[in-house]
This record gives sequence, C-alpha cells and structure tokens, in this order.
Amino acid sequence: MLRTAVVTVVAGTLIMIGAGAVAGCSTHASPAGTDAMPWGNWTDNIWQTGDITAATGAPPAANGALAGYVFEAQGTQHVIYSSAPDNRLRELWWNINGWHTADLTAATGASPPAAQASLTGYAFETQGTEHVIYTGADAHLHELWSDRTGWHAGDLTAATGAPPPAAQASLTGYAFETQRTQHIVYTGADTHLHELWSDRSIGWHSADLTAATGAPPARGLAGYAFDQQGTEHVVYTAADHHLHELWWSNGWHLGDLTAATGAAIPGSDVLVAYAFEVQGTQHAAYISAGDAHIHELWWGPRVNPAPQSGRSPPPTGTAANPSGTNAPQNLGQAPG
Repeated sequence: MLRTAVVTVVAGTLIMIGAGAVAGCSTHASPAGTDAMPWGNWTDNIWQTGDITAATGAPPAANGALAGYVFEAQGTQHVIYSSAPDNRLRELWWNINGWHTADLTAATGASPPAAQASLTGYAFETQGTEHVIYTGADAHLHELWSDRTGWHAGDLTAATGAPPPAAQASLTGYAFETQRTQHIVYTGADTHLHELWSDRSIGWHSADLTAATGAPPARGLAGYAFDQQGTEHVVYTAADHHLHELWWSNGWHLGDLTAATGAAIPGSDVLVAYAFEVQGTQHAAYISAGDAHIHELWWGPRVNPAPQSGRSPPPTGTAANPSGTNAPQNLGQAPG
C-alpha cells in the first residue's frame, strides 16, 4: 500500500490530511460543480483528515516546528515535533497497525530542543536508518538517529567543530542515496551557509558553502539530492529578495534562479524544493511578494506540446535558454 500525508499544527494539535492509495485503484474526485466528497475508506484515493494527537494520546505541540518523512524500506511514516509544556522531541509513527507515539528525548537522553527549535528529518534508505536534526537549547546542532538497535543521540557541533547555528536557524537535511552520504545545511551564527556531511566510513565533516561559492547570506532554505542526476541542491532566499541555488556536482556552484528565470520575487522566506525522480525534474515553490501567490520554478526537458495541468511551457529564447533549443536546461546552473 502506498500512503502519503500532510501534517499541520492547529492550536497545538497535530492534524493529518492524508491520501491513501492501493495499486490498481484510481483517484476519485467530487462530481463537477459540487462540493460533495465520498469520505469513505482509505482505498478510495481521496484526501481525508485525522487527528494524530487524539489517536495516540501524545502531548500537544509546542510550536510550529515539524519534520516528516517516509521510511520506504520499512513501510512506515514518521512525524517529529517538540511537545508542550515539557519541551521534548516526540515521534509519531505509523505502520499497518496505525499511529504510535514515542518520547525521543527520554529514549536517548539527548539535549532538549531550543525554545524555537529548527527541525528536519529524513530516512537514509540505503543505510536503513532514520535521522532527526534539531537546534538544541545549548545552541548546538544535535542528531537523533535510529537503527535496528533503537534511537541514539549525537552532538554534531561538538563532533565537527562547525560554527554554531543561528538563533532560529534555517535548516534542511537529506540523504544522497546513490552516493551513500547524508547532508545537513544550515544558517550559522556567522551568517554563512554551512554543510555537515557524513558517510559510514569517514564520519561527519563540515564545510563553509558561503566561503566556497561566494553565495549571498541565506534566510529560508530547502535542500534535496537529485539521485538520477547525481547532484545536490540547496535553494534559498536571500536579502536581495532573489531565490538562489547552491548545487553540487564534483564541487559546489552558485546560481541566481530569479535572474535566470525572470520569476516573481519571493515575499517570504518560506519555500519547499524537491526532485521528482521518476519524472526527472526539479521543483521549487515559494510565496511571491505583493500578490501572495504560490509560484513554481521547475527544471527539466523543454515541453513543446500542450501544457500539462495548466502549466505553460517556457518560451524559446529566454534568459534560461538563450539559444531556444529543446535541450534540458539547468536554471541558474553552470556546467559541472
């Protein structure tokens, strides 16, 4: 069974809006011109809602910091949050038996999260592990990680000697499955973008991405690995109100996506970015200034036929592709 979910915090309660799917079933929508939805079982392929806090008896959430990921190899879903009023990191996890809850701070003896903690999490499928990264009350970056023996804790700032994160730092983390490495990118107290990266044989290392690329200081950021292409990408907002990209291919490079595409400037530091591996595309979505619209930047082969899902194909002869050819273009990226 394939399950996807969106989780949000409403008045301290974790609410899940989920879409369930079973192989061979098709998605169902309400009849045209109506608001009626067949709120049936999960196999109807429709969006539904559930109260995970009520279902598990977990404590309420302390603030809006949430992380979530799917562990495909294990067939589970995971939501991580800090709880109130005890300021602990909690896990809500789902398997075929339903939702469960766990106190990760108690299980590991880890440093408590900061009052306004930054938080990210991911599964490392090829290694068979889960990872939760957060800013601690001691102003260090901490890692909780799980393997077959249970949850463990580590102080990444102490382990690497990296600069501490900024207060309410922007933070992202991801596994680079094809390279068998994991990566954490954050804004430091020195206003630089820093990367912590690890593989199983060498351990954790740190790098100053701002110094390496000359990138402008970051505010909000999102990161991902593009396994099909063998690259990493960090998309972020900067003080110049542009979206910038740091991308890795045998070294880190810098691109200005706003300048390359002529897209609307961002109006906030909230954004998401990800690779669509099966389709071979990359996507970044953000809120624009002025009209508060959601805008998308996307990378992939040029689309000349009729647009899909209301999306217009890029015109030929643009700044992103001055030659007007149909070859795939890397928006804002120099050749690797």
